[in-house]
Amino acid sequence: MVFRSGIFLSTLICSFLQVIAAPEEKSLRSSEFLRQVEPGFRRLYELEYEAALDLFERLSEEWPEHPGPPLYAASTVWLREMYVRSDLDLDKFLSPSYFTQKSGRKMTEEDRRCFKKHLDEADARCKRRLSVDPDDLEARYFQGAVAGIRAAFAITVERDVGDAIKYGKRAYQTHLELVEEDPTFYDAYMTVGLYEYIVDNLPWYIKWLAILAGYQGSKERGFEYLRLAGEQGVYVADDTKVIQMVLFVREKRYRDALRIARELHQRYPGNWLLHVNQAQILERMRETEQAARVYRQVLELQRQGRPHYDDIPLLPFLTQLGRKFRTFGDFETAQSFLHAALSASDVDPNERAEVHLETAKTFDLQGMREAALDHYRQVLELAREKDLRREAERYLKSPYTG
Repeated sequence: MVFRSGIFLSTLICSFLQVIAAPEEKSLRSSEFLRQVEPGFRRLYELEYEAALDLFERLSEEWPEHPGPPLYAASTVWLREMYVRSDLDLDKFLSPSYFTQKSGRKMTEEDRRCFKKHLDEADARCKRRLSVDPDDLEARYFQGAVAGIRAAFAITVERDVGDAIKYGKRAYQTHLELVEEDPTFYDAYMTVGLYEYIVDNLPWYIKWLAILAGYQGSKERGFEYLRLAGEQGVYVADDTKVIQMVLFVREKRYRDALRIARELHQRYPGNWLLHVNQAQILERMRETEQAARVYRQVLELQRQGRPHYDDIPLLPFLTQLGRKFRTFGDFETAQSFLHAALSASDVDPNERAEVHLETAKTFDLQGMREAALDHYRQVLELAREKDLRREAERYLKSPYTG
């Protein structure tokens, strides 16, 4: 932050900024703004959260009436929290228990205040523009986007279904009105398309209530709207493609999902999550040899210290690889990864217990019962989590069979 001294100097600078910025901010999608904000989007997708946040906060000062920079700053704080929690993992996100199981990590109060400050500022800027011109489509778009981020934060961080529904509905209605008034406002199609898909996939006992309340969805229409946003959106093209990738996996359209994962990773080569996504999708396609090859590539880049790949939490990743290769039937490779994980220093006892458990299971599948028993006993010595202890006790009585 830049602190200015002197009332006169501050007033002079602010007046000058208003004069030169006003023409630019008539359109919230001016080419100059897009040029300045694009590096922030790239840093966000390259997992450079601190650099992205610094840039968006600087742009928020340079464009004092534009709701975009504070909205993107808030989004960065939210995504950074998701990253720290390992909640951006595709397999984890698609797990049936994802939205019901609370994270073991609590968001810091500093980050929570930062998120709220930026999002409230974005909302206030939208309201100021709309007080001058209630028909300002761009301000209405950003106001809907603010509601969308509030909904996403509520369901992923707070696990607050009520707030997620409230703000999600607000985002949908705002963006639906936009595309009805201007069918070429392609960014708004992302929210509308996601809503159409979700409503069409509600369980039947909830879906009929939604229909009675006047809400109807269409999976086909949802995918078409997402296609439009992904191909022609100004701000949300890549965000939409991530959503498409997740939904394609859910629909078992694996080749479409893999195509998007590869396309995005080619554009953002430092994003190791997109690299891992390819292996996870290949697994679901039963292409286990290809999946194993991709996992080896990721690990090799991590060992080489490739930028951003060196951020990979090595112990959980090695444990995951051991589990994956065991699933593939390659026990020797699985044990090599698990052995590397056990050799790591300064490891939390509970995390080490998990590695021992996976090692024991692998030995059981290899028919090496005595070695397995040694590792199950190690789990009981180290584990704090009841689930880990329960599994170890179970397989001490009878071997793990897969």
